[in-house]
Amino acid sequence: MTETIDYKLYLAAKKVDGLNKAGKVKGFSGNENGYAKILQIKRGCDVWIHHLKNNKLIIDLLTTPSASERYPEQVDEAVKLFKEFAGEKLEEDTFNHSINKNSFASRYFIDVTELPFAVIDDMIEDIYLKFSDKNEILFPKI
Repeated sequence: MTETIDYKLYLAAKKVDGLNKAGKVKGFSGNENGYAKILQIKRGCDVWIHHLKNNKLIIDLLTTPSASERYPEQVDEAVKLFKEFAGEKLEEDTFNHSINKNSFASRYFIDVTELPFAVIDDMIEDIYLKFSDKNEILFPKI
């Protein structure tokens, strides 16, 4: 059986507890056909999985300018870790919010469109390990 992008996103959203109350994938905006938040590091610094309008499935780190100003050390560490995670597959661009057209974020991403969900599932687990709460830069002890 061939796994569709919609199905892979559904499985990923289910894994990260990212389905809406009706058990469906969230999203369907001007920018994407669906999304799920994998991990929030700080507000405005999050790892996501997005099904884009160009029919690509990506795992991405989005960082807003305000997060970079408020939490520079954590954002820098998150970018460093995501770049290590992505390796040579890393791509970068700018994300423009579909509702607030003045809202931009830096996007670091990996295209996972062609990968089977089993590999995507392992990647999500790797993200959880790499960005774990044991990292005291990302999650300072109070």
